[in-house]
Amino acid sequence: MYFVTTFKQLCYDEYGWDFGATRTIGYFKFLEDAQRRVINNECDICETIYDYAIIEKIESDRLYPEVIFQELYKVKNITRIENGKEVYNIDGLRYEKIDLPENFICHSIVIA
Repeated sequence: MYFVTTFKQLCYDEYGWDFGATRTIGYFKFLEDAQRRVINNECDICETIYDYAIIEKIESDRLYPEVIFQELYKVKNITRIENGKEVYNIDGLRYEKIDLPENFICHSIVIA
């Protein structure tokens, strides 16, 4: 299954990774279904605060789940100018795929 989790930040320090607020929003049988929903911000998965999304494939039938695939996304076009003011851009907001950081965790964010 491909799990989609959104999170607020992508920070690393001497204590490890800090994702801020996280929320697992769904799971899919096919990667393409998960990708489409993330890229298009379907159902407003950003919710104004989730700057990142990750798709993780986790094998089933295991006591300790193993991540066998990860794909990371970052929000773009989160705001737009309307009547001279910056507003949330729900209609134009999209996520774009970015590279995983070199030392990114190899265990699941979904099932930490």
